[in-house]
Amino acid sequence: YAFALSLPAAGVSTLMAAATAYRNYPGKVCAVIDARREEIYSATFDCSSELPRRISPDKVGGLDKLVAPGEDDLLIFGPAALKERIRELNGRCEYVINDDYNLAEGVVRLAEIDLSSGRQLDISTAVPSYLRQDFGQA
Repeated sequence: YAFALSLPAAGVSTLMAAATAYRNYPGKVCAVIDARREEIYSATFDCSSELPRRISPDKVGGLDKLVAPGEDDLLIFGPAALKERIRELNGRCEYVINDDYNLAEGVVRLAEIDLSSGRQLDISTAVPSYLRQDFGQA
């Protein structure tokens, strides 16, 4: 709608928007979304303040690469369907089921910051950022 109404727009990471739900959490938080094909989308954030601070980029990969050795203080949150598979591989981390991401609040908060800082998306040339290189290919 922003393009049609000539309004400013901002691009926001889904994983970062989901992490805003854990603001003021006293540790690292890893947002996880099922990517199918035995893979997940994930990113890690420091959520100890009002807005998440990115620790890792958004990435796609296998569950075995989710947590680095020694990362015991990580809160992982994502869908219930992934809980057991992630706990098998990363049992030392806390896993919180979050099937109902309230992305609207996080998207609005992050977009407000981008727009107030002068970072505006040029909608006429914007394209989605696909983590999988083979997306859309036959």
